[in-house]
Amino acid sequence: MAITKSQKRMLVFGAILFHIENQKILSVSFKEEYERFLYGIENQNQNRETAITTLEQLLALTESRRLDSLLAEKVLDETDIKKEISKKMKISLQEVQDIRSTYAWDICRLVAMSKWCFWGGYITREEMWNFISKGVERASENGDNWKSYTISFLIGRRLAGFDIDDVIKQVKQIFYSRHPFFKRIKDIDVYKKYPFKYNRVIYTN
Repeated sequence: MAITKSQKRMLVFGAILFHIENQKILSVSFKEEYERFLYGIENQNQNRETAITTLEQLLALTESRRLDSLLAEKVLDETDIKKEISKKMKISLQEVQDIRSTYAWDICRLVAMSKWCFWGGYITREEMWNFISKGVERASENGDNWKSYTISFLIGRRLAGFDIDDVIKQVKQIFYSRHPFFKRIKDIDVYKKYPFKYNRVIYTN
């Protein structure tokens, strides 16, 4: 089933994780090579109830708000993390320091997980788009552009205890619309093709 330009734009909010997992960025079609993702979901004892609970928590920015609260209370110090992101992403430290929310960490996972849960049969296609649409609306409320979104994701990932060295190459490829050496990735330039916010742009099917 073909998807609209508006739906493709919404998938861009999960582009980082789709690219990291070597998946088509602007597609929700299931392919045999993605069976390992279903296996991973099943290993988490996933079912419809737990899948929906997980997606609802991501939509509510549960983890991001916890991390933001710890930052505000100075329980966590993001100074070194922001310096690391600035250096590895080649973005000015001031621009990284200006980002005070990790909302994109939950939104990016929400968009990706919605598709994967649909693949697993835990939610319907309609439910998948509903979660993704609401997540995109929440992203628009919390962020301004793809740069701040990407930085927010990386800060959240690091504060959540994950390394970024294993994903920084793919993140930079998405951020800078840059193909890997000796390989061309379809839709690697989605940040240039689709706006973070609508800004009165009207899409048609």
